Amino acid sequence: MGQENADDFRRHLSDPAAARVKLESNREQMLAASGDDLAGIMQTLLTPTDAAVLNDELAEYLAYTGREGLTPGC
Repeated sequence: MGQENADDFRRHLSDPAAARVKLESNREQMLAASGDDLAGIMQTLLTPTDAAVLNDELAEYLAYTGREGLTPGC
């Protein structure tokens, strides 16, 4: 878990309204993210083994599935 994740959990416990605003912002960012964007974000969270297999194709697939999962109505 990265520091941002820990901060988000603390925010949820201390200020649920602010946490909701942050979640909505994160959702918008994820909907706009490319595979390259996602790979850059994930680098700080991955083990060296996982980072070694995060190629362009996998990063784009993960970005695509993230967008599909966040699309309204899904």
